[in-house]
Amino acid sequence: MKSPEFRVDDPEHALSRINEGLMSLLHRYWYTFKGPPPFNPLGLGCGVTAYDDVDAAKILAATIFVKHGILDVEAVVEDVDVRGLDKHHVIPNIGDVSRRGVWFPQGYY
Repeated sequence: MKSPEFRVDDPEHALSRINEGLMSLLHRYWYTFKGPPPFNPLGLGCGVTAYDDVDAAKILAATIFVKHGILDVEAVVEDVDVRGLDKHHVIPNIGDVSRRGVWFPQGYY
């Protein structure tokens, strides 16, 4: 595997290359649930960034399911393009999708 080339004269370029490398290790997952709690943002879905699907399930179990109980997963989208999510409720309230953890709804770090 060829190591990325860093230009020492351009720290911004080097940082962007490092971030690209880190994001290649992580995946964005979008979960929808059957019968989520009423008046709850989980009715729109849940976004998680994780190393793989097993890691994402562990994050859900340690955060969302602790507060709301175990919910039946209706669907999971791996490597979801967040630009396609709900523009009125999800996008304005989205957390940092580049960090491992729950990014929608916020508050479950």
